[in-house]
Amino acid sequence: MVFNLIDFDNITENEDKAYYYIIETEIKYRLDEDFETDEKINYSIDYYTKKLDKEKLSSAYLYKALIYFDTMDKKNVLQNLKNIIFRRECYA
Repeated sequence: MVFNLIDFDNITENEDKAYYYIIETEIKYRLDEDFETDEKINYSIDYYTKKLDKEKLSSAYLYKALIYFDTMDKKNVLQNLKNIIFRRECYA
């Protein structure tokens, strides 16, 4: 896979790291890989919240919700889906 050829150690900009983590989370989700933590997607959420980037923030919350959906953590699924709606309304 081409994504695996990216050397994460060379990614120094916070914006690039935040986007990298969204893509990595999406790929892992689509490949049905397990998630040990939501730390990386939380990094993206924090970054895009500060930058008021509603599109990428929505994507990050969506993948976080999907991670919790797979673990059957309904409370966190609903909270993250609500965050998508709330953030999109706030940043409109």
